[in-house]
Amino acid sequence: MFKSSSLLLAACGGSALLALSCGSAANAQVIYNDSFARTGVLLGSSPSPVNSGGAYWLGSTGTLHNTTAQTNGSELTLASASGQYAIASATLPFTPPTSGAVTLSADMQVGAVSTTNGWGLIGFSPTGGADQVANSSYSAGPTLQLLTTGQVLMEPNTTSGANPIWNGITNFSNTTFYHFSIDYNLSAQTVQWYLGSGTSATLLGSYDYASNPGNTPAISYVEVGSYGYRGDTPPETVNLQNFELTTTPVPEPAALALFAAGGGLGLLLPKRRHRRGVG
Repeated sequence: MFKSSSLLLAACGGSALLALSCGSAANAQVIYNDSFARTGVLLGSSPSPVNSGGAYWLGSTGTLHNTTAQTNGSELTLASASGQYAIASATLPFTPPTSGAVTLSADMQVGAVSTTNGWGLIGFSPTGGADQVANSSYSAGPTLQLLTTGQVLMEPNTTSGANPIWNGITNFSNTTFYHFSIDYNLSAQTVQWYLGSGTSATLLGSYDYASNPGNTPAISYVEVGSYGYRGDTPPETVNLQNFELTTTPVPEPAALALFAAGGGLGLLLPKRRHRRGVG
């Protein structure tokens, strides 16, 4: 016990407070992880390799409003029919914990089109099934859309179009996969959107629900989706890889106070007793 606690403290820079935070990150639980390493229709299939809830992808049968949702062994492709207005949304059920943090992430690529109307999406939603992505009144929050122009639209609210946050990708390429994540801290009631991962991650936007309590989202699902305009030529295509949802506990204030008071080091590090020799 003492050995593992000491290693945890050392790994977190010698701080008891950091050790608590670092320990909670190590306890992150993967709820869904879908590498799409199978072939066939997405809807009705189960996330793999991790599906802690035994759920399956929900949506319309076969196609989603003139859009096919197919896995090809390495990725999910949401492809619009040629010359057709097309929307797609596939969801997985998820009820977030009352505290801690949840992170939704995926690698996304949006294909080349002749107009600027298409996008791909990952996000949280209060409603399941199809057709949530493109309707101007669809329920959202927090979501992230990658547009074919390389613009990133982030929506924190329960109503689409309210208080959007915009950012752009420098030197955007529609042949490149970009890693995005949505970090929702339920304890602090804040959300951050990131491009990239690890030390190379760039903060795209943030929102404080604590200061805007009327906008706090009701979440029952996570979703992926796409939108393609009728006049897009070639049709809109959105590819997704490495879809993942995790939950992470956050130390309770009482525990933080205990360690901040100075007792943390004594609890984490063993005391060595020195015995004097006789003689």
